[in-house]
Amino acid sequence: MNDILDAIQKFIEAAEKYGAAQLEGNSRLVNRQQEVLKKLYSILRESYSQHQSDIIQLLQNDSGYVRLKASVCLIPVAPEEAKQALIRLSTEERGLLGFEAEMTLKEWEKGRLKP
Repeated sequence: MNDILDAIQKFIEAAEKYGAAQLEGNSRLVNRQQEVLKKLYSILRESYSQHQSDIIQLLQNDSGYVRLKASVCLIPVAPEEAKQALIRLSTEERGLLGFEAEMTLKEWEKGRLKP
């Protein structure tokens, strides 16, 4: 159980760093955090059936960037919940966060996102 909680905490930290770097225009750090998140996506997806209640809570996090990245992570295993989170972000958030949520949703609907 501690392993998944550690992965969730690392995910939150990486998503928040991603968001801060995005707002600063620091593309190098954005890319670095995206790589960290990709590794964590597979851990969280593989653990989803056993730790669903812990992982799904990422979609309710206070940080919009955590919710955004959690949506991307969870679309293959919890598509309805992830889609609803993306819709909320795309309509409630302005700027880069809302735009990225909107584009992520469009790309998923067109089948262009890789699980």
